[in-house]
Amino acid sequence: MLCGTPTQTGCFPIIVTATDANGCAGTTQYTLCVNGVNQPPCPPITAGPATLPPTVTAVPYLQTIIPSGGRAPYTFTIIGGLLPNGLGLNSSTGVISGVPTVSDDVDVVIRITDASGCSAIVYYVTAIPAISRWALLALIAVLGIAGALITQKGRIF
Repeated sequence: MLCGTPTQTGCFPIIVTATDANGCAGTTQYTLCVNGVNQPPCPPITAGPATLPPTVTAVPYLQTIIPSGGRAPYTFTIIGGLLPNGLGLNSSTGVISGVPTVSDDVDVVIRITDASGCSAIVYYVTAIPAISRWALLALIAVLGIAGALITQKGRIF
């Protein structure tokens, strides 16, 4: 049962977890939309991509948050977490860009508000761990050597 008095209109993601008698749990995400008294219903607003790649020091970063649902134009606001140093969010386009000064994960919460004032909150949490530029170069070198050995021998060693 979900109860209470809403204090804000918009659409919000909620996560419901249920646990059975054996201790097994299941989790599902829903979107809860709250409408004002004299306001038309807010359609669900979603956004892609589902995850954001981590940053790599001194490697230019460009990622666009693409909303769907609601009514354009949209505004984008960071309401939780921080972007890695060197990155910024364009509040009118949803573009995250810049040249990061650190290799880091992108853990941020963004509110997307449409032209009608309806909003959704999108959580971007770490999906892929950040890797430094040197570690990335080392990984590429190792994979290149392994590929050359496989090609040379015609089989995996």
